Amino acid sequence: MKNANIRLVLLAGMASAAGAVNGQTLDETRGYAAELLADAEQRTSLLGAPTSAWRGDNFTIANAEGTFLLNISAYNQTRLNANFRDDEATGTFANDGFESGFNQPRTRIILDGNVVNPDTFYRIEFGFDNSDNTSDSGMGKLLDAYFGHRYSSGLEVTLGQRKVDLLRSFNQASNMNQLIEGTVVESVFNPGRSQGIFVAYEGEQGNWRYTGAFTDGAATQNTDFTTNPPEGDWAVTSRFDFAVQGDMAAFADSVRQYPGADGATILGANIHIQEGANAPLVQRAYLIQWGGDIIFQSPDGWNIFAEFVGRYTDTEGSPTFNDFGIAVQGGFFIDDQTEIAAAWDIVSPDDDRGADVSEFNTLQANVNYWPFAGSRAVKFSGGVIIFLDNPSETGGLVSQNTWLGLLGSSEDGQLAITGQGQIQL
Repeated sequence: MKNANIRLVLLAGMASAAGAVNGQTLDETRGYAAELLADAEQRTSLLGAPTSAWRGDNFTIANAEGTFLLNISAYNQTRLNANFRDDEATGTFANDGFESGFNQPRTRIILDGNVVNPDTFYRIEFGFDNSDNTSDSGMGKLLDAYFGHRYSSGLEVTLGQRKVDLLRSFNQASNMNQLIEGTVVESVFNPGRSQGIFVAYEGEQGNWRYTGAFTDGAATQNTDFTTNPPEGDWAVTSRFDFAVQGDMAAFADSVRQYPGADGATILGANIHIQEGANAPLVQRAYLIQWGGDIIFQSPDGWNIFAEFVGRYTDTEGSPTFNDFGIAVQGGFFIDDQTEIAAAWDIVSPDDDRGADVSEFNTLQANVNYWPFAGSRAVKFSGGVIIFLDNPSETGGLVSQNTWLGLLGSSEDGQLAITGQGQIQL
């Protein structure tokens, strides 16, 4: 109602200004304003909502029939980081033991909605992200660009570029994270985005969902089909989710829900098979990745999420590798505006990756706070991450990742302290 009143006042003011410029009488101006207000009220009553209004966290524009819809949203994350590690006077990782400063890992603009009818959907997402040690840091980059259709049978078909639906932790929206930046396991094993055909089918009761894809392979966003590597000859992905209890759709973009949500237990399993391109001067690679996960959401406000992942890699001329990862995280809402969370994860590289290969363990804890009651538009977070092991002894699986606060080192143990402010529209 408040937004509607603001729009009516603006319309009246615009009509009044137009009347003054054209030398209209006060009565004529009032009459014109009344017509505009009446027309606006009529459109609002016909649609049940204004054709252009703030709805939740999005700015929405729609035609009178609702067959064409455009949602405009955006978010930004700004972080202050501090990293403590053993100082090294010489070598590849020479440092004085302390590093601090700001970065902006994500600034996103998202356009989505439907065309022709509500079941034909689309999404375009641009990222202006801070990338580690790259010349394009802060420059615009296409992330999602796809469209699709939902059929009454429960089938959904999508064409374009999007996240590969494999790891649930990676599938969640980055501005919905429980942890400030997720886990090391997610950073090592996430398949990134790819281009291809994506399908999904949901059961009539909404308690199970299958998703599949035929794509160019993992981490092939914005590439041409002749780009080798990383383009593969083909890749197929399958994921199956089953809700033992609860609403599965409520966890489409997050591994937990806010206070007031019903309890839920959701199981997931996934597999990805990829064959690398057979091209001159390129070592052909074969990849199989699989895993499983579980979500447990308590109606009392606490939650647990765990996932396991395994990956088999066979590259011509090199040994085969079997690498694994496990991540467990959970949280609790102290009240509607304050959440505490903690996580442990382990990356276990194949012994054939090197002579001194070892596991990499990480512990982390953080607090999330939403300062405006009843709104998730602004969030402040603080976190501590302890990297227990040596990243240089993982055979190349774990490396510097400034978004996580992990820096290059040849020694065991690092401590990262992060504060983040996030705003979303």
